[in-house]
Amino acid sequence: MAGRKVFESVGCLACHRVGDDKRGLSGLDAANLRAHGPHLDGTGSKVKAGWLFAWVRNPKSYWHETKMPNLRLTEKEAADVTAYLMSLKNDEFLAQPRPALDKSVRDEILLKQYLEGQYSVTDAKSRLEAMDDRQRTLFLGEKTIARYGCFGCHTLSGFEKTSPIGVELTEEGSKLVERLDFGFEEGRIPHTLPAWVKRKLLEPRVFDKDKEKRPEELLRMPKFHFSSEDTDAIVTAVMSFTKEQVPLAAQRQLKPEDRAVEK
Repeated sequence: MAGRKVFESVGCLACHRVGDDKRGLSGLDAANLRAHGPHLDGTGSKVKAGWLFAWVRNPKSYWHETKMPNLRLTEKEAADVTAYLMSLKNDEFLAQPRPALDKSVRDEILLKQYLEGQYSVTDAKSRLEAMDDRQRTLFLGEKTIARYGCFGCHTLSGFEKTSPIGVELTEEGSKLVERLDFGFEEGRIPHTLPAWVKRKLLEPRVFDKDKEKRPEELLRMPKFHFSSEDTDAIVTAVMSFTKEQVPLAAQRQLKPEDRAVEK
């Protein structure tokens, strides 16, 4: 396929993976660092050909902050690459029926979890009734994005200045154990800050288990599937985020040339 030849010859494999193709990885100590871009398996089941062609031809015309360079492809080359990527289907995904929107559930969530939290019951119902079908769906979508902090990883218009949903970690290493909620994990893990942080990283929502909570009170941090090594490294980093100041006498006294390197 012409598109595959172009894909492999212009350097796409420097940042992307397709299937189990591991060319160029042998001998690298940190091969995973090569994956700047997403794996492209199933691309044809995710996007439209027209959008993909425009992206391949000039990525920054769609998103100026992208790391993907303009590969200076001709229209034919971009079309060939698009055809190749669109052939990478995920048949199992495509075979799944798209769930229908249960409008009664949507309206109940809007009313109980959002509107009634801001207005009286009467006003909340009036505001819901004043919205048409599309407005209700968009309103719920916007509120859900705000609740789960999607803007923390994705660029979304209107959320540029929205504060993160997570707790401040600047002095997390100095937090008192008494301020931590171990939930029903009490007794299952050591009663220490490092143990709590490690459990939080591995199972972010475990401290909600078996608790009676309203939906808006539930923990929201997603599971990142960290390896044991990565988890320990993050715990070490978090424990270093303290308000304690190292006395000047205990600090290494740098020579001028060393200080220049540190800067």
